[in-house]
Amino acid sequence: MAATSVLGVGRPRAAHLLGVLAFALVALILLPSFRQGWAHARATFRNPAPDDALEGTLILEAELVRRGEALYRPIVPDEFVSAPYTPVHPIILAALPTRADIPFTAGRALSLLAIASVGVGIGIFVGYHTGLWWLGGIAALLWLAFAPAQLWALRVKPDPLALVFTTGGLLLASIRRGRFADWAALLFALAFMTKQTAVIAPAAVGLNLLFTDWRRGIRFGLFYVL
Repeated sequence: MAATSVLGVGRPRAAHLLGVLAFALVALILLPSFRQGWAHARATFRNPAPDDALEGTLILEAELVRRGEALYRPIVPDEFVSAPYTPVHPIILAALPTRADIPFTAGRALSLLAIASVGVGIGIFVGYHTGLWWLGGIAALLWLAFAPAQLWALRVKPDPLALVFTTGGLLLASIRRGRFADWAALLFALAFMTKQTAVIAPAAVGLNLLFTDWRRGIRFGLFYVL
């Protein structure tokens, strides 16, 4: 009986140790990617020049919001304002402190925080649903080592912020109890109001709810639309 008890305690400990070792091994394998990402961040974060063609457009949108001017206006011969996205990103960007000598840094900081938050959300999602938090940590590491994620993290873009809302919505929608799906609908709506192409996740969740619990599916749709 005593030997059986010791084995019962020892197996979870061994599994936990193997998980920690797997996490450390993956982190070691991904180290070159993180070093490359850090070098890119040091070169880009405070660079006063735009890193792509849209950064200047998005900074202008934020400045228009600060001035209380309209983002979406008719095209006239003496003025053209490009506002290709829905308004949440420029509204948040306009609220951040900025400096004239490094005008893109605040927007890049927002993108960096958003990409890191997506990694945390992925880790929580995987850890919660598998019960293996070390596996969630590995999933987060893989996201943070993903080259497009590292690229977007240092650009003024609405995509990272839309991904934060989408990730949060998927995490809440995956908890099949209470009113979590309703809160997920609100996050999905924020994702759409950040970038208008962020519609795949709410469509998938809505269809799933309609097939599994049509009342919750209808309520989810109403929360999303309204």
